[in-house]
Amino acid sequence: MFAGLVALSLIPPLLYLLWLRSRERYDREPLGAVLSAFVYGGTLGVAVAVVLHLLFGFGYDQAGGPIPLEEALVAAVVIAPLVEEFSKGLGLTRFRLVITEPEDGIIYGAGLGLGFAATENFVYGITALLDGGFGDAIVTVVVRVFSSMLLHSGASALVGFGYAVARLRGRPGLAVAPHYLVAVLLHAVYNFLVSTQQLVGLVMAIIMVTFVGATLRRRIEQLDRAGAF
Repeated sequence: MFAGLVALSLIPPLLYLLWLRSRERYDREPLGAVLSAFVYGGTLGVAVAVVLHLLFGFGYDQAGGPIPLEEALVAAVVIAPLVEEFSKGLGLTRFRLVITEPEDGIIYGAGLGLGFAATENFVYGITALLDGGFGDAIVTVVVRVFSSMLLHSGASALVGFGYAVARLRGRPGLAVAPHYLVAVLLHAVYNFLVSTQQLVGLVMAIIMVTFVGATLRRRIEQLDRAGAF
């Protein structure tokens, strides 16, 4: 069961990343670097997010947070998007030397997000396994593959695109802020829909992140063709 959850959590985001990489026909990104982004997002990206979540939680408790329901919603809609998009985006600096085109930022950003999603899916799957059994774990991971996996890849790809454009134009780090804030907003809306609207919200959230993912995929192809001529 453990091996099955590992495979189900890891393989879909990894295949999706390889597919995104293949959208770039000219000057395709090195496979090793792309896989490194995936590993970074699933390890150090998650570790940084956990530390920041703990710091936010400690500060929130010291300030005397509101009633538990409101506190959970604030954590999902405000804190989680801010923390997780920053944690994933921080990994882009590791790949600054190989980001030579705007579409490169999309690919490496998506890689960081997909690695993060793989680890997160596995953690949720283990939790569901302990609470409800193997069937619940499988359902949990499958649903997340078609929802939060797309969210993390799309939001991180937005940040990656902003980072690539800012770096290639010689702009300061703060130039990435607009893309980061859009990614945070996307993440916040997704979490709000999933947290408050249940099944309808989940369907709406999946549609939203699927649209964002398709848009970024087309953007990779457009930028790749434009850079080739």
